[in-house]
Amino acid sequence: VEHQAMDIDLTLRHFAEVAPRIELQVVRSCAEALERLRQPEPCDAALVDLRMPDMSGLDFVREATRRGLHLPPFIIISGRGDEQAAIASLQLGAADYVTKTEGYLDDLRHALERAIVHDRLDRMNARLQVELEERTRDQAVSEEHRRFLDILLNVMPVAVFSKDAGGRYLVAN
Repeated sequence: VEHQAMDIDLTLRHFAEVAPRIELQVVRSCAEALERLRQPEPCDAALVDLRMPDMSGLDFVREATRRGLHLPPFIIISGRGDEQAAIASLQLGAADYVTKTEGYLDDLRHALERAIVHDRLDRMNARLQVELEERTRDQAVSEEHRRFLDILLNVMPVAVFSKDAGGRYLVAN
């Protein structure tokens, strides 16, 4: 636990120096992190240590998912390069897996920034897809209404027309 506290302090100092726009909130256990995920104000991303005092980082992710909590994009951090853990992390949806080796704090900052940007792009893409589907549906309905109006105009025995603000004819039978 003491080593983990040193890692946290080092990480906080590093981010304060090189990325002051990133605000880090520290929780010291998975139980505390699960409680944090219940709060209404969302996090942009999560850094999850593979070895936590009360459960593994992988078990934390599984538990958050089991409870139906919204887990932001997350990066698993490990003191050792463990290929099995890296694969398991990625299979659980981790944005990245960072090993605490020389220079890892810069790697961590880049991974965190990438995860946040990708998440924002994914959410924007999802919104745009919904908007595109709505527009496509609206266009189909408008086209159907236009065809019906054309048929109606062609069978009406009286003259019907529509002009725009400049006096140009838009529709006439």
